[in-house]
This record gives sequence, structure tokens and C-alpha cells, in this order.
Amino acid sequence: MSLFSKAVGNATEINAVEAQAEIGHILLDGEQVIWAAKLIRDLFVMTNMRIINVDIQGVTGKKSETISIPYRSVLTFAKETAGTIDIDGTLRVWTACHPAGVSWDFSRSVNIEAAYRTLAHYVLLTR
Repeated sequence: MSLFSKAVGNATEINAVEAQAEIGHILLDGEQVIWAAKLIRDLFVMTNMRIINVDIQGVTGKKSETISIPYRSVLTFAKETAGTIDIDGTLRVWTACHPAGVSWDFSRSVNIEAAYRTLAHYVLLTR
């Protein structure tokens, strides 16, 4: 991830094994990280059961907020790819609890298509 991407808040893709090691303590038995991205300390993960967003807060990083979105609760989802001027791609999901939608921005280097296919695969499997 470039310094500029970090400054504007665009996450970059990380290895699923690395993400699994970071959040293994909150995963259920049989739950595996399929796709993951990281922005400095924050983590966005798609497992075989849910979407997990870990927001590390404060200077020390001891405080964190973890949001879990089960695939079965996703009503609609979308992607926006990076353009010539746009430096980021975006994934969005809408749920009954998040009618305005939740979105995550990723740097141009992230394979947004792979993330979207992973999201589509698990959302559609839960129907």
C-alpha cells in the first residue's frame, strides 16, 4: 500500500492466512478467511460465513470495534471499480440493519473483482 493510499483511507489486499492469524480468536469452528484487506490497523475480512470489519481505535489500539455481517442478511451488494481519476474501488452492502448501506474503499492494487466474486458467491449460496 502506498503512503498516499494510507492517507486517503484505501485498504490493500492481504494474505488470507495472515488475516486468519490476526482474527482467529473471534472465528467460529470451521470458519475460514477467504479474502482480506487491511488499512494500517483496520481489517476487512470475508470468511466462508460472514463479513467481518475490525476497526482499531485510539492511539494505543487497545480499543476496537468488530462488526459482523452474516451473508444471509445482505439484501443487495455492489462494486465500483477504480477509474482514471478515481484512485479506489468500493464494495457496498445493504442489509435490513444498514438500509443506507455499508461501504469499504480499496486501493487500485486490490483485485476488486475477486472480492466481488467472493461476496457474490457467499451471499448467493445463503439464499
